[in-house]
Amino acid sequence: MKTLVDNFATYLQTGGIGTVNTSIFVGTLPATVDNCVGIFHTGGRPPEKQFDIRYPTIQVVVRNTDKGAALSKADAVYALVKQRANMSLVSGETYVYLMNPLQDLVDIGSDKNNRHEVSLNIELIIKGN
Repeated sequence: MKTLVDNFATYLQTGGIGTVNTSIFVGTLPATVDNCVGIFHTGGRPPEKQFDIRYPTIQVVVRNTDKGAALSKADAVYALVKQRANMSLVSGETYVYLMNPLQDLVDIGSDKNNRHEVSLNIELIIKGN
């Protein structure tokens, strides 16, 4: 079974955001790739043990040499996660009761190579594993 962030990366790939391990990366933004998406597990709220429900959070960082392209890609991710309910990220894995952005897009500035970065934090309510 893959991890939550691996399944989320596949979900973004299926949604047309990019390709896993080419332009979508889990746990990193490779220094050698200018235009990419990084997915990071950021914790979440305590689980509901009685009902086997978890509340993890994920951060998505979009990086691009063009600020408009970074914002546009981040907005596409936002649209893929806004108020999604009762679905699997990947068939047979990670059942999502609800997925939603925690806030609007955040322009976090440029990295040391002058590539623009935009962040989005997402909360999921999932069946526990």
